[in-house]
Amino acid sequence: MFRLVALFGLVTALAPAQFIQSEACPTNLCRLVAHGRAPDLRYPDFVDFRSLLVEFYAPTYSPVWLTENGPTPQALALIAILKAANLKGLKPEDYNADLWDEQIAHLDRSQFDVCLTVSVMRYLADLPIADTVSLRLLSRIFVAIGVGLGAGWATREVNRKAHTGVQAGGA
Repeated sequence: MFRLVALFGLVTALAPAQFIQSEACPTNLCRLVAHGRAPDLRYPDFVDFRSLLVEFYAPTYSPVWLTENGPTPQALALIAILKAANLKGLKPEDYNADLWDEQIAHLDRSQFDVCLTVSVMRYLADLPIADTVSLRLLSRIFVAIGVGLGAGWATREVNRKAHTGVQAGGA
C-alpha cells in the first residue's frame, strides 16, 4: 500500500503543469505562453518549454526582463551571452542573436520577454556538460532579478547534465 501511495505521489509531482487557456489569459504575455508560439523567435514553437514558462511567469504574467525604459541590464547581459554562443560551440542564430537589436528597436514587450526567456532556456538546454560554469552564471542572473524559478530551472539543468552526462543538443 505504501508503495502505491508513493508511486501516486511521484506521478503527481512529475505530471506536467496545467496549461492556462488563452481565453482565460489576462495579458498578451499570458496568451503567448498559452499558445506555445512566439512569431518573433527564429524557431517560433516552444511547446516543449511551455510548462516551464507557465511556472516562470504565473500568476501575474508580467514581463520580467523589461522596465518602463526598456530592457533591464540583466536582459542585455543575457543577450550578449546569446550573441556569443559561438564561443560555446553553439550557433548564435539559434538563440535569435541577429534579431535582438531589431526587437529592442521595435519593442513589443510581451514578445520580447517571452522570446528572451525561451532563448535562454534553449541555450541552457544546449550547453555541453563541461559548461556548468555558464549555467551557474545564468542562474545568478535569474536570481539577481528575483526570478527564483529561473534559477531553479538552471540549477536543475546543471544537476541533470552532471548526473546523466548529457551533451549539447539541438535547439
